[in-house]
Amino acid sequence: MRVVRRTALLFTAVYAFGLLSGHSGHADAVPVTPVPGPAASPSPVSGAPSLCRGKDLPRTAPARTALADAAQAVAVCLGSAAATTSRPRAVTVRAEALTVTGLRCGLPPRGDGACHADGVTLEDVRIHYQGPTGRAGSCTSARHVAFSHHVRFRADVLHGRVFGLLPLTLSTAAIPAVPLPYLRLTHVHASGLWARADHALTARTTISPEPAGAGSCLRTGTADP
Repeated sequence: MRVVRRTALLFTAVYAFGLLSGHSGHADAVPVTPVPGPAASPSPVSGAPSLCRGKDLPRTAPARTALADAAQAVAVCLGSAAATTSRPRAVTVRAEALTVTGLRCGLPPRGDGACHADGVTLEDVRIHYQGPTGRAGSCTSARHVAFSHHVRFRADVLHGRVFGLLPLTLSTAAIPAVPLPYLRLTHVHASGLWARADHALTARTTISPEPAGAGSCLRTGTADP
């Protein structure tokens, strides 16, 4: 188990897992239990689309019979958060699933496009960091990555399927101030990713040089094209 405390996590080998870029490593971790999110906001939510109602948003993982309604409620609230152009040398990620608890966006400090969360978990994840011109980047693969305690993260482009159903593409900079207690995306593809947290846990992690480019690093077979 590796625990990273009060470290700027840039999803590079150096910052995300405390290992030097270009070296391989393995880590095992005990999965983090998601922290319950804040109470749902009154409906409709201020600053969100008019049909976005806090009482309709799931507070925990919805039952199978409630997945469609939960996905629709989230898509209505977040559907207006249009994605932006990813930054040069952006960190790119593919993951089988992304789970966020206690999501809060549009909070100070404003202008950096970051959201706050109680916890962020990535499953079956591959992370590509593009190195400077003429230098190899790094490729990180992990069975499980979890951030907790005072989490802040940003994504220029975040694409996935809400609760495995509805496709959604957004930018954290455009997400309205909608307190979202529980969110799960599958078939995740993100770029321009940055995160900061007091604690980070990884399981079955390998970090290696990636001179061939993001294509080979991110070839997982789980994410939508």
